[in-house]
Amino acid sequence: MTSYERIASEFSELEANPSIKNIVLLMDTPGGAVTGLHELATQIKSSTKNTQAYVMGYGASAGYYLAVSTNKIYMAPSAQVGSIGTVFLWTDTRELDEKKGVKHYEIVSSVSPNKRLDPATDAGRAELQSRADALGLQFANYVAQQRGTDLETVTSKYGAGSVLLADNAVSVGMDDGIMTLSELLK
Repeated sequence: MTSYERIASEFSELEANPSIKNIVLLMDTPGGAVTGLHELATQIKSSTKNTQAYVMGYGASAGYYLAVSTNKIYMAPSAQVGSIGTVFLWTDTRELDEKKGVKHYEIVSSVSPNKRLDPATDAGRAELQSRADALGLQFANYVAQQRGTDLETVTSKYGAGSVLLADNAVSVGMDDGIMTLSELLK
């Protein structure tokens, strides 16, 4: 597991080295967090070097977001990319806690009733769905911009939240080609 901060730091070192002309991001990731993702993607996108992503396994979700920030994306024949969108996860242990005799008390200030949304309520789910939709739309628009296509293409042909195998991903424009890592490094 690698943090965005570590990738950013190592990327900065590569960027600062005048003897390095190409940077390849080797990827096999199911995704990651939203926080810090766009900042790292912007750093990659603004690189003065020739940047490429090589997806050897998964380039999913946040991994694909970073991949589209490079100049070119290449994939292993068995690789998968996509999972464009945003997921929020809550685990509701209230029923289990109640059976164990555990009680939780939370007092939220009157001026901030939306500070603690309850996903178990219709109103809470609706607000959280709205946030997930907004972040998912930002993601899809970013992919469209980086891949030189439109939002309709991204939402209809880029997996609709699922991943695509290498040959399908290349055929719809998600990636630039299929090859082995050794072929790319040559």
